[in-house]
Amino acid sequence: MVNLFEVFGMTPSFFPDLALLKKRYYSKSREYHPDFFTQSSEEEKSDALLQSSFINKAYKTILNPELRFKHLLRLEGIIQEDTKDEMQQSFLMEMMDFNEAIMELQFDFSKERFEELNSQLAKIKSDKLSDNQAIMESYPSVNDKQLQQLKALYFENKYLNRLEDNLRALDKT
Repeated sequence: MVNLFEVFGMTPSFFPDLALLKKRYYSKSREYHPDFFTQSSEEEKSDALLQSSFINKAYKTILNPELRFKHLLRLEGIIQEDTKDEMQQSFLMEMMDFNEAIMELQFDFSKERFEELNSQLAKIKSDKLSDNQAIMESYPSVNDKQLQQLKALYFENKYLNRLEDNLRALDKT
């Protein structure tokens, strides 16, 4: 597994310096931009195109919090590409009520209820992040138990993001 942070000479982090990332991305992009290889051999052109594509992928991955989270867990070997979503039963039970509320909203839309559910969902996400903030900030100096907590948070966040998408799709404004 390639550490995408190394592409930009950065330490893996849940909270990278995005200004530094952008600066280093532009620098790397100029270095490998295919337009600078128009007079080069086909092999050099192809290599520049591959490098440019890889740099763009690395940048987009680190820039996106969800993709960054997944990448960090993959670097740790905590999840693989084909790892199935794993969530605690208590979380799923808690979300069952939320899912039902969204379904009810589909049949009987109310702007007030929509806003209420949106607010509740934002609070759940915020609370989960707050509960794990210290672990995320101390990364990579975390233990196995903390990594498992982050894995749970990752899958719960994915689930909450899907709920958010489902809820957003109902917005009638």
